[in-house]
Amino acid sequence: MQEDELPDRFSVILLGTGFSESVLSAACSTAGFSVLHIDRQVEFSDVYGGNLATLDLDHLIKWLHNGGILWNSEEIQAPDLSRFINEDECLFPIGDRQQIGKTIFNVKYEWHIPDKEEKVIEGVEVKNTDEIAKPIDRDYLKENNHRFSIDTNPRVVQLKIENIINSENGQLTEVFASREIEKMDKRLLMQFLSFCFQYEKFPEQWLEFENRPALEFMEHKKLPPLVQHHLLQALALGTSQTTTKQFLQRLHRFIQGVGRFGTSPYLWTIHGSGELPQAFCRCAAVNGAVYCLRRPVRAWIFNKQRSALHIRISCDFLVTDRSYVPEELWPAELEDHHMARAILITDKTLRVSKSQLKPVENVPIVSMLAFCTEANENPILLFDSASGVCASPKGTSVVNIMSPVSCDDSRELFQPTVQRLFSTASSENSDADNMEKPRLIFSAYFTQKVAKTDVDLAKRKLFENVIVTSLPSYNVDLDDVVDETEKLFKILWNDMPFFPPKKSDTSVEEMEE
Repeated sequence: MQEDELPDRFSVILLGTGFSESVLSAACSTAGFSVLHIDRQVEFSDVYGGNLATLDLDHLIKWLHNGGILWNSEEIQAPDLSRFINEDECLFPIGDRQQIGKTIFNVKYEWHIPDKEEKVIEGVEVKNTDEIAKPIDRDYLKENNHRFSIDTNPRVVQLKIENIINSENGQLTEVFASREIEKMDKRLLMQFLSFCFQYEKFPEQWLEFENRPALEFMEHKKLPPLVQHHLLQALALGTSQTTTKQFLQRLHRFIQGVGRFGTSPYLWTIHGSGELPQAFCRCAAVNGAVYCLRRPVRAWIFNKQRSALHIRISCDFLVTDRSYVPEELWPAELEDHHMARAILITDKTLRVSKSQLKPVENVPIVSMLAFCTEANENPILLFDSASGVCASPKGTSVVNIMSPVSCDDSRELFQPTVQRLFSTASSENSDADNMEKPRLIFSAYFTQKVAKTDVDLAKRKLFENVIVTSLPSYNVDLDDVVDETEKLFKILWNDMPFFPPKKSDTSVEEMEE
């Protein structure tokens, strides 16, 4: 659509194609409001998704080098906009927004392989020549750059199913089918998880411990230490500081999703988390939203409840991500949290086939590990996604590591974990155990901004009709972002339903049959 064909007024204008903006765009258009959704040109490519973008390897390195910024700052230098200003109006140029737009800091990245593979390993007996793979060098990665789908903010979708505890398939028991737990302890674990599924019906059993550490509550329930460890760290993704109420809420949410698609309540997005904003944008477009991409926003013009962008377009509400907010208008109280991050590319996955005892490469499964270390009491979360989920070329795997710690050196924080799980080409230790580990090809360490989960939404209103969306939080899924987005929608239109269910002549029972 050409600019001169755009209507001169919309119910809501959204700036940025991040997850929050895309969900709001779909919700508003589904509710029948006129929507204009705008995003700027990304440097050298059509990459969208904002803070949930998925990048190829070339763009990942540019993203790391530019501090989490992908757009071309030269495009958004404001020209003379005086002709758009009427009396009693003020203009706020956006500028390049380098400081507010930056979302990563303290970046360190390096290659662990040469430009071309030149080394020849002698004295190795090869029994099956079919297993000889092409050496992985940077030329190979460059040729297959388009096959990388690396998340800048990896997230999973958590399922929610009612009454799964009574499911006839009994798949919940597979979650804790571990040889590390004794049979009697497994029974205690099953009983406790059954309680967690209905904990709100028995407040007398936990209210006394509501704001006390979850470990105290589990000791009160006489759960063995190993069971406490699995429940708190592996299932609830908590720490010793996690309160009993938080702990029960997380376990309840975990149990709700188990059994629908296997033994995990989580779903991973093929081709990366960047597919999620795009899915909501498609929903918005189907419902009449107008998309104007590759268009830089020059400035905001205010006159009570009006705003304009390049050509003058009025709107009832303006929703924007942080990178579009003019410097003079950025609210100082909107502070961020930080987390430590690492992105690794390896030559094989950590996951091992139980039958063949070798890495699983082409199976569409993502391994998710959660654990604590002696040096870092906060949980470390690791996603290992092989080529089977279209995250990387054949013969490679992408590993994301994160921890809710604000530190200046993420590499130092994660070094014990990386050394334990992976090897490098320069590893001095060449024993059999080290040879079996995945080998590092590329590594990047950085500190990333994440949103606070307890910010008053009123602080996100710059004016009566201007709202700033938030970054994703540290949480493994996007539930908190969806909840906040629904609240933002209710701020705009309190009397309208948020994604009302569509009427269908086919019942759920008929669909299952």
